[in-house]
Amino acid sequence: MRRLLPSHPLFDPVARERVVSFSRFLWKRFVDDKCFEAAGALSYTTVFALVPLAVAVLGIMSAFPQFGKWSQQITDFIFANFVPSTGRAVQGYLTDAASKAAQLTSAGVIGLIIGGPLVDAFGWRAIFLIQVPLLAIALAMAWRVLPETDRAEQTTFDVLGNVMLGVALLALLIGVERGRSWGWGSAPTIGCFVLAAVASVLFIRVELRVDHPLLPVQYFRTRSFTMPIVVIFFAQFGYMGGFILAPKLLDEIGHESATHISTLLIPRPLTFAIAGAAAGWFMRRLGMRNIAAIGSMLVVVSLMMIAAVTDELNTWVVVGAIALSGLGMGMVQPAIAASVANSVDDRDLGVAGAAQQMSVQVATSLGMNLLDTVQAGLVATSGLAASYASSYHLGALLTLGGVVAAWFVPKGTA
Repeated sequence: MRRLLPSHPLFDPVARERVVSFSRFLWKRFVDDKCFEAAGALSYTTVFALVPLAVAVLGIMSAFPQFGKWSQQITDFIFANFVPSTGRAVQGYLTDAASKAAQLTSAGVIGLIIGGPLVDAFGWRAIFLIQVPLLAIALAMAWRVLPETDRAEQTTFDVLGNVMLGVALLALLIGVERGRSWGWGSAPTIGCFVLAAVASVLFIRVELRVDHPLLPVQYFRTRSFTMPIVVIFFAQFGYMGGFILAPKLLDEIGHESATHISTLLIPRPLTFAIAGAAAGWFMRRLGMRNIAAIGSMLVVVSLMMIAAVTDELNTWVVVGAIALSGLGMGMVQPAIAASVANSVDDRDLGVAGAAQQMSVQVATSLGMNLLDTVQAGLVATSGLAASYASSYHLGALLTLGGVVAAWFVPKGTA
């Protein structure tokens, strides 16, 4: 036996050295290729994408007790087909989150369905007034239930940066919103835009000087942070700008009731949730850049579809376009969130998320106000149908900015 042991490959010095060298090489490649970061990004994207679908499906089913027994079967199916076997470790957390959020989703579905009848019966103000007591209850529950977080020591609040950013955004949004009534060439409108530009420059200067900036400007020098935010800005602009015009289009040209319109708009959140569930799969096979480009292009196509049928309105084409836009944004948003989060230090994850959400909210407001303003301003000169067509064409043209920006996003899964 002793004579055989040295001849075994494990005891051969040359073979042992090869094994050690290969192991070192393999570990070095693993670290250099950032496999830990890639695995974390894919896990984040998968779970982030599965939650909307699970919440939507379980929420709708929770409204019908007869379907309750199917919830576990649907959860098992999702994890068996869309998540690797190691994902079973998080199944309990996802199921718990989905089951709790399902109560909110069922309420949201009910709200979407009854919103139309409320408008028909009591006017559009009713959908805002009814939320006052609901929000008061939510505020009281949040104050009592949500846990307090630890405060960072030796950290100062960026008061001046907040003021400058607030002035810039407020002036910009007021100029866009009031430009139609004031006149786009009027002194107040131009003054708002000039003030927004000056405040933006001052905000950047403040952020470069303070010790604890509201938004670390150095991140904007990296493509992996900046370009995804640019993509989501343009995609959200067309997504919400086109969506806000859809109810008016169906009402003024399609002559649909508010109740029917609220039903026709349901496909958008449904396709958004379905696309979100498949985001992890798309990311692994197509990469961040292709996902951003394809999702943004789907929003562009949806806007062009509606613009093409405004003369002789086809309700089902409009509904299909709305569903297509939800599909596009459902692909883009989880991928963008993962990419932005993966491009910053752990301590700045909250800042990165806030920057992305600020971009989304500003794009939402600009898209809604600008396209609505263009449509209303063209009615007198171009006619009702042509005014909608021009607005949707403008939205599609600007959303193409997201498609172009997507090709500057670094390749990779996140």
